[in-house]
Amino acid sequence: MPRPAIAYLSGQNLRHNIRVIQKQAPNSKIIPMIKANAYGHGMIETARHIEDMVSHMGVASIDDGIMLRNTGIKSGILLAQGPFEPEDMSLAIQYNCDMIVHQHENIDWLDTIQIPGKLKVWIKVNTGMNRLGFPIEEVETVYKKLKAHPKVHHTIPIISHFSCSSTPEGRLNQHQLDSLKTLKAAINTEFSLCNTGGIFHFPEAHYDYVRPGISAYGVSSLPGIMANDLNLKPVMTLKTIVNAVRHIKKGEYIGYSAQYQAKEDMIMAVIAFGHADGYPVTAPQGTPILIKGVRCPIISPVAMDMITLDVSKVQD
Repeated sequence: MPRPAIAYLSGQNLRHNIRVIQKQAPNSKIIPMIKANAYGHGMIETARHIEDMVSHMGVASIDDGIMLRNTGIKSGILLAQGPFEPEDMSLAIQYNCDMIVHQHENIDWLDTIQIPGKLKVWIKVNTGMNRLGFPIEEVETVYKKLKAHPKVHHTIPIISHFSCSSTPEGRLNQHQLDSLKTLKAAINTEFSLCNTGGIFHFPEAHYDYVRPGISAYGVSSLPGIMANDLNLKPVMTLKTIVNAVRHIKKGEYIGYSAQYQAKEDMIMAVIAFGHADGYPVTAPQGTPILIKGVRCPIISPVAMDMITLDVSKVQD
């Protein structure tokens, strides 16, 4: 038989999570982040399942945008990391993708566009995360310059990114909220700030678009708050088989480097899964894996394609 390590994906749970997010931000449009192959869940399949529920798909690069268009996705597509070279802007027009601009060099590249049509541009503003974005004091000037550019679509949203939104008391939250509020008073356009933490912690900042990442896939990024607490459901379930069971005597060692020694007689199982399948090699001893609904702790280092578990509490 083929290797039994399988990832099962639930389109039903994915749609459930989008509904939860929409209920949390009822007056905002949703831009789920499906970059990095939808966090490992499959970019194309994810987009197909939720296209009717969202405004745009958030991706990192133009090749993702092209792939989505070539597979029939018709929703908006936002290139959230901006252009990597001038040609990306021409391709964005050709494939009807929205493009973030975050530095003056990007604006200069607009003059190199030769193909017909106008680019749908979003202005990225740095409100404190210090990763991408124009300084806040330059945004009004940049907005006016882009509004006057012949290759830019007339609607230009403004977008920023929370740094500490997973914790309401985060040191930059109020500064970022105040900064975007100032811009919103000065510029009449659409705005977007909230990632997962912002969606659940800062309803006053939902604005026109929210951009859920890991929460769309049923995971909480909020410290001390589980996905169940937010009514989120896991989209991915990993399953495999137990392919060996051994009775271990007290004092015997198990696994690499003899790191685990049985404290008493026990039953150990080997499952067909490991770091070659994407399970973290750094998972510490005691990390639980479910067998027949029972939490069974990992008892020795995760191997390439095997994990050993203490299954003494599992009946039959």
